[in-house]
Amino acid sequence: MDVRLINPFVSAVQNVFQTMASTEVRVGKPYVKTDGPCSADVSGVIGLCGDATGCAVLSFPKAVAAPRGAAS
Repeated sequence: MDVRLINPFVSAVQNVFQTMASTEVRVGKPYVKTDGPCSADVSGVIGLCGDATGCAVLSFPKAVAAPRGAAS
């Protein structure tokens, strides 16, 4: 995994969550998922083409993705 491709996504996600949701993001270690489909409740997929091809996926469990105080 080339950090020159990953770091801009990490920075953009942090920026969007801080500015749009007033939420601080704690970033874990990014990794390439190679085993089966995603088991998260909410995922966003960004398709890539050009010098880099593939998909970047941002996934959350429902507890993280739902607004605070929302009914389960």
